[in-house]
Amino acid sequence: MARLTLLFLMLWGPVLYAQDAMIKIKDRGDKVYSVYFHADYEYDVIMNLVNERGSSLVREKVWSDGFEKPFNLQELPAGVYTFRVRYSDVTFEHSVAVGMEAEQLLAEARTEKRKQRKKNKEKEPERERILISETAEDLHIALVDEDISALSIFVYVEGSSDDFEYYYWEPMASKKEQTYDLKRFEGVPLRVEVLEDGKILAEKMIATN
Repeated sequence: MARLTLLFLMLWGPVLYAQDAMIKIKDRGDKVYSVYFHADYEYDVIMNLVNERGSSLVREKVWSDGFEKPFNLQELPAGVYTFRVRYSDVTFEHSVAVGMEAEQLLAEARTEKRKQRKKNKEKEPERERILISETAEDLHIALVDEDISALSIFVYVEGSSDDFEYYYWEPMASKKEQTYDLKRFEGVPLRVEVLEDGKILAEKMIATN
């Protein structure tokens, strides 16, 4: 249930949902920001605040499975600063602007980046990365994109957000397909969602016999 909760928390804003943790930079107003971290296990979490030249201004290390650490940027000169948060082999970065001119530059940069992403998406149709199929009793998830390293798989009873099964799969080089037993869902319609880092890669409605 903890992993499902993290998916809903993604609606808050810029956030990283990883295999077993969530990282978010919260804007507290008046140039105060906080690093929010929540995980299933305790980790060494390293927080860096760097300037536009990449120089580290603040570096802190915390061993924890959950915390919220505030950073006051009021005394910093106008500019764009980046929070860099790392745990295990996962790194999350988020930039913030201090000063009106910096805020405008950052907003323009983000707008241009969104336009470029939209342009690239329109130019190149998104390729299928996951295939979902089923038999009378089993669900099959097959890889099309071999670069996928971890997947979250939700099987919901249609019309209910409380009755579901959750599976976590880390595909290996030799294993491109996974099978899940659907016997407990006999006779009810299902909705299958397959996610990578909180993003839905594929979904499908299926009917069990």
